[in-house]
Parts: sequence; C-alpha cells; structure tokens
Amino acid sequence: MHNKLIQFHDNVLDSEYCKKLFKDSIDIFTSDKEVWSSNYFWEGPMTADMFPWFIRSYGQEESKNIINKLHQKGIIADPSLEYNVMNYIGTRLSYIPWHYDHVFSDGITIYLNDYWPEDWGGVFLYKDIFESNMVKGYIPKFNTAIKNSQYIDGKGIWHHVSPIAIISKCPRSTIQIFPKKRENKFA
Repeated sequence: MHNKLIQFHDNVLDSEYCKKLFKDSIDIFTSDKEVWSSNYFWEGPMTADMFPWFIRSYGQEESKNIINKLHQKGIIADPSLEYNVMNYIGTRLSYIPWHYDHVFSDGITIYLNDYWPEDWGGVFLYKDIFESNMVKGYIPKFNTAIKNSQYIDGKGIWHHVSPIAIISKCPRSTIQIFPKKRENKFA
C-alpha cells in the first residue's frame, strides 16, 4: 500500500529559479548579514543535542512567488492562505531528530542543492504508517518537493533528517513551508 501522506514532486520550480534560490541562500549564509536564526527555539523532541540548523524567512514577495509556483503545480491548493516560507541551511553533522510536526497540519520541503551525493547524508527518513517496523528514506534531489501531510487519526508521520556527513563539501539548503494556522491544509 502506498503512503499518501508523504508525496514526492519533481521539478516543482523553474530550474533556473531554483538555482537562483540556492545561490542566494549560500551567498547570504557566507556573508556577514545577520538574517539567520537557529533551531534552538524548537520544542519537544526537537531540543535534542544537535548541531545547529540556520533558518531565515523569505520576504513577502519571494514567499508569494514560491507559493504561487507550488499552486500552479497543484501542490498547494489555496495560495491565499498564510504560510511560513523559510530557507534552512544544515552544515556538517547537523541532523533533525525523529519527530512529527505536531503543530502543523502539513509541511513541504524543497531541495535546492543541484548536487548532493548520498554519501553526504542529510537523508529524509520516515516511518511507514502501514508497517511499524519499516523506515523509508529519500536522498535529497535538486528541485524536488516532499509534501508531508501530518495527521492520520490524530497522529503525525514520524520523520527524521540523518546527520550531514563530515565529508560534505557544501551546506544542505532547503525551502521549508508550513501553514501559519494548524487547520490550514495545502491540498
């Protein structure tokens, strides 16, 4: 049985636009601009000892552009709803512990790195809801979105990002999108 709560969508943004967003994230990350926060404000199982993730919110115009492009692809049903659209940067040894996004009804991750070999880690892992001892994974792929619909019988889909390897040559950059209100659904 296929897990419909985890969906994978290829080529969600124009390729050149996706490359621009990646370049922008790395340029800002390696500059002296003070636009980043970190994962230290996260709660629950997300407070485990871990290397930091760097987080910045996209501006209103860029956020709207990204949301509209996902709406055109059928990934987001209502672009008029309010969304948090953020850029996450993970560096060597960063990971995200097993969790479910209990305060959000849905989440979308878009991978921005145009090169990410499997040996670099940072793999998205999730527990199959139909086989409790089965874990599935997805190696980050450029311009691919993972849509994670959280709730089934009041329970979330447990997921995790494996540690980024010490040998990685570049930070792992993604777009993260969550509805601002718990009851919002993407599609």
